[in-house]
Amino acid sequence: MPHIQITKRHQYLFAPSKGSKLRDILIIRFPEISFINYPQKETITFMKQYKIYENEATKKIEAVKIGWSWPGFFFGLIWALVKKLWAVAIGLLVLQIINLLLSAMLEAGDNDVLIIISSIFFLLTSIVIPIIIGVQGNSWREKKLISRGFVYKDVINAGTPEGALSFYMMKNK
Repeated sequence: MPHIQITKRHQYLFAPSKGSKLRDILIIRFPEISFINYPQKETITFMKQYKIYENEATKKIEAVKIGWSWPGFFFGLIWALVKKLWAVAIGLLVLQIINLLLSAMLEAGDNDVLIIISSIFFLLTSIVIPIIIGVQGNSWREKKLISRGFVYKDVINAGTPEGALSFYMMKNK
């Protein structure tokens, strides 16, 4: 039986996420309880940092992960559309159309210069652009939120964006 100590120190230590144990959820639901000498067999969830932005007018809250954007890297155009990054989405769509046109021109003729240009452009659109989106994607989201009237509020450690939002809301009741 674990020893129970009343403290506020562990109030925001764990986020409910996939792989969370009952102890994690208890700490969130009942912040005055913390567990001392708890068995070390629990799941460890990798915590990420999220910047919290709030729109004072609409009372909407958004969490943006700090660092690399895996969804932006793998799903560039779709990710940009879902996150309402219209300029990025249009730019990616134009690059894809140019890539298709170059491919069609390659099939129509046998020009060495066109093959080199098409190869370089294909390399750019399939490797370099996704890396740029992965590196810059979350900062583009932050700029878009600020332009839509959101204000930076806090940095929260959590396993998921939803966990970061719930921590922020609990912290600012």
